[in-house]
Amino acid sequence: FYLLNEEVSTWVLEATVGGAQDPVVVEASGKSELLRPWCAAGRSANGAVLAKSWKNRFATVWSVPMTAGNRAAGVIQFAFERPYEWFPRERELLEAAAERCLRAAEKTRLVEDLAAQEEEVRQLAVHMLQVEEMERRRISRELHDEAGQSMLCIRLQLEMLEGTVPDGQQELKSKLRQ
Repeated sequence: FYLLNEEVSTWVLEATVGGAQDPVVVEASGKSELLRPWCAAGRSANGAVLAKSWKNRFATVWSVPMTAGNRAAGVIQFAFERPYEWFPRERELLEAAAERCLRAAEKTRLVEDLAAQEEEVRQLAVHMLQVEEMERRRISRELHDEAGQSMLCIRLQLEMLEGTVPDGQQELKSKLRQ
């Protein structure tokens, strides 16, 4: 089961059942035969067999494209050790299975994209909380420092006023001290 990665033009092995354990990517250019269903003897299909270990190993290879609209999105390939031609009904069933596989792969991709976006939103929310807390601290420091300076200035001015009050007005001096 291969999906086409259009960004880098490669077929990416997504799933396998006994057999292909090849590297994950295969160059996609020049593989137009993968855009249609086919059944061929292993040797005559070598150019379109994606699993390198299958070449010259299997007697028959089936290939069913997964298409979305007019574009190829993936391909499912089956290999048989003995010659095994497909019947029209098998081809119809495989095409239906390929369509369902493609839908499942697209759904999985959408779920993964959604999970990634949710994680991004969560990280942004955490960042916003950090920014808010930093701003609160800055405002708190600013208010504390500003208020402290203002109070010191008021105290100094009151002390200067107290020093200018004549000795006969003790009550006024007492109130200024308070």
